[in-house]
Amino acid sequence: MEIAVRDELKALLLKASKINDSWRRKLAIASVITQVFLDNDREPPIIVGGLVVATYSSGQYATEDIDLLSSYDDFPYKVLEGLGYSRLGKDSFHKQINSYVEFPSGEFSGDVKRVLRYQVEETGLYVCVMCVEDIILDRLDSYVATNDGKSKEWVLKLLSGMYPYIDWSYIHKSAHQRGTLKELEKMQRLVKRYEGVYEKMIEETSANRQRMDLF
Repeated sequence: MEIAVRDELKALLLKASKINDSWRRKLAIASVITQVFLDNDREPPIIVGGLVVATYSSGQYATEDIDLLSSYDDFPYKVLEGLGYSRLGKDSFHKQINSYVEFPSGEFSGDVKRVLRYQVEETGLYVCVMCVEDIILDRLDSYVATNDGKSKEWVLKLLSGMYPYIDWSYIHKSAHQRGTLKELEKMQRLVKRYEGVYEKMIEETSANRQRMDLF
C-alpha cells in the first residue's frame, strides 16, 4: 500500500514537535497526521481520550500520547511510518520528536455527527475532536465502572467549565441509555450548587463595594 506523504508535512511535523505547550504540541502533531489521511482520500481520524479532555480544559489535563480512532486497519500505521514513526505494540513512537500515537481498537463510543472540526492555529490544519458531551460521558462511564476518582474529578471539571455549552438534552438521553444518568444528575446538581455559591459571593462583593463608594 503506497502512502503519499508530502515533504512539507514532514517538515511541519518537526516544527510542531518544538511547540513548548504539551497540549498544543500534541494537537499540532495530530493535525499533520490528519492531513496525511485527507491527502490520501481517507476519512480523517477522530481524537479521543486524554487529549480531548486537555482540549476542553485548555491543557489542564496531562496526557502522554495521542489517541486517534480510525475505521481503517493497516492504513493508519502506514501513515505513521511515512511520517517517521515506528510501531511498538499498540503504540507508534517517533524517536526524533519523542511522540507516541495510538490507534485504539473498537467502535467510536460517541455520536459521529457531533464530532467537531477544529483548526489548529500553529499549523493551519484541522483535527476532528469528539464533542464535549461525549468525553464527559466517556469519563463518567469510567467512574461508574471503576470508581476512579480521577475520572469523577474530570467529569466535574468539564461540567463546570463547559456548562453553558453542553447540550443537556443529548447528554441526559445518552447517559440514560448507558445507565449512568443518576450519577450524571448528581454531579450536575453539585456543579450548579457551587456555581450558585460563587455567583452569590460575586454579587455580595459587588454590593459591598458600591456601599463603600458612597463614603
